[in-house]
Formats: sequence, structure tokens, C-alpha cells
Amino acid sequence: MKLTYDILWFEDQFDVIAPSVSRLEGFIRDQGLIPVFEKRSGITEEEIYTLADKLEKNNPYDLVIFDFDMGDGSLDGIEIAKILRTNIYTDMVFYSGKKPDEINELVYKNGIQGVYIAHKLNLIDDVEPLIQDQIKKISSLNGARGLLMSESSQIDIDLRSKIIGVIHALENDDLSKIDKEIRNRLTNKIQDRGDKIKGLDIDKIISNTMIMDNDTLRKTCKDIFSSSTLFNEGGKYQVTQQERNFLAHNPHEVLENGDILVKGITKEKSYNHGEFSRVRKELIELKSLLNEIDAR
Repeated sequence: MKLTYDILWFEDQFDVIAPSVSRLEGFIRDQGLIPVFEKRSGITEEEIYTLADKLEKNNPYDLVIFDFDMGDGSLDGIEIAKILRTNIYTDMVFYSGKKPDEINELVYKNGIQGVYIAHKLNLIDDVEPLIQDQIKKISSLNGARGLLMSESSQIDIDLRSKIIGVIHALENDDLSKIDKEIRNRLTNKIQDRGDKIKGLDIDKIISNTMIMDNDTLRKTCKDIFSSSTLFNEGGKYQVTQQERNFLAHNPHEVLENGDILVKGITKEKSYNHGEFSRVRKELIELKSLLNEIDAR
């Protein structure tokens, strides 16, 4: 599971369909994902074969959308779909102002498999259920666990880099205070590692996840970014870490209604498509807020 939903979109008049693009972006955000659209207004035969070879090795797209008539200087949608389908098996949506029956016949005659057909006027109505079905398939407990662990780890790394950059811009007195607070917290937690901590410079201490644990990182961020409430006890950062740990370390069972019940020692919590969407949205919000924080 990831936080982005990636679409490769072939259309020669994006300005004309801008409302549809905007609507689809909003729908994807409502699912708890970041919409990433790569827009291509045209493509030559040489370019499409190069792209097909590239995607065979590494395909980042969740969906490919084609307009039937790509205008002069470009292959039409049928040719694009035909070439790409030989290399990738990503879901494809083919749309046009023509009647769907006409497009179906063209797709069938050209032997293109696994392509959804939509009318241009109904494009988003037809695409939204397909995207939602894809998202439901990846909205599993293991997917949420992996996402939380991956994104939390990256947030952790980014925060360590951020505070290293910030503390070196502090006045000497403030830097000395932060340095002392970090060492004291860690020394109190790990007495047997006290001598090792005292012998390391502050950058290495902060960067080392085996020495500086997440709670010490949070408290250090609270000291440095004192104008932010993110790192308070019970703040968004701590709550995200706690949910990550809850999902990662507790057993679960699937209920009759399809929900997943995670059983912790002191609490139980049910997860479903809506909950997984919430998890993604909260991760996106946290990452955005972390990008905006400033030092005290």
C-alpha cells in the first residue's frame, strides 16, 4: 500500500476536460490517497515503444486512461492501448465521444484485452467505481500495517534530518541546552550505554535509531519546535506512532461483516475500508504539517 494513486493519462485537450480531472482528483483524495497524474497530450510510435519497455521493468501507474482521438502528430488511443497492453497489465480505461458500442467493436477487432470502455461525458462516473474497487482490494490489515510502518519510518528519518539541520543554526546556549537534554534523557533510559552516548557527537546520536528512541525524538522535537502541538503528549505524531505499534504487534480476526478486529491488551479496534482511508488521510495530514513546522 502507498499514499499515492498514480494515473497515466493520454488526452490532447486537457483544458476542455479540466472539470473532470479536478473531480477525479477530489474523489481520490476522499479515498485517503494523493492523486498523481502524468498527463500526455500526444505520443509518437517511437515514444510509445520506449515507454512500454520502461513500464515493463518498472510500472508505477495504478491506472492508464486514453482518449480515442489524440489529434494530429500522435498515435490514436487504440494504437497506444494495443502497444502498452503487450507489456503491462495495469487497468486501462478507453473513452471517446463515440458511442461505447463503436469503441467496443474497435477494441475487439484490435484484440486488446482488459480495457474498460467509457463515454467522454460519463468518464468520471465510470472510472470512480473502478478506482474504489482497486483501493478496497489493497485496503487490508497487512497493507495498513506496511503503510504505517513505512511512512512512520520515513517520517522518523525526515524528523531526525530536520532537527539536525535546525540545531546547528541555534545560538550556542540553545544548542548546548538541547544537547544536554538529549544526552540526559538517553542516559537515564539506558544507563549501561551512558559512556557510549557521552563519546558520540550529537548528530550521530540523533541519527542512530538504536540509541535515540522514538519517544526521545518526540520530546526533542517538542523542545525544538515549541510553537507546534504536534509533538505534545497525545499529539498527532505520538498518536500515529501508537497506532503503528498497535497494528504491528497485535493479533486480529476477520468478523462476519468483513471488518478486521485488532485485539490489543487494553483495547480492541475494528478496521474496514473507511478506517484504512482515515489512516491514509491522517498520514498525509501529518506529513504535510511536519513540512510546515519551524524552529522556536
